[in-house]
Amino acid sequence: MSPEVKEVNLVEEHLEFLGTLDAIGSGARYPKDLAAARKTYSRNVAQDYLVKTKEILEWIKKDQIFKQL
Repeated sequence: MSPEVKEVNLVEEHLEFLGTLDAIGSGARYPKDLAAARKTYSRNVAQDYLVKTKEILEWIKKDQIFKQL
């Protein structure tokens, strides 16, 4: 039985941020040079990413499509 495909309507800002997270994902998890990663992803950047991620998670929790899953 194939899962039903639903359209998710994220705002453009959230889509762009998810693209950013996807692009940096493995580099942030497995940095070859930890010092360089810490410079690139400072505490402020990490906090900003965390806030944006929490916003998207809250949206997912409220969206009717995800409530049906």
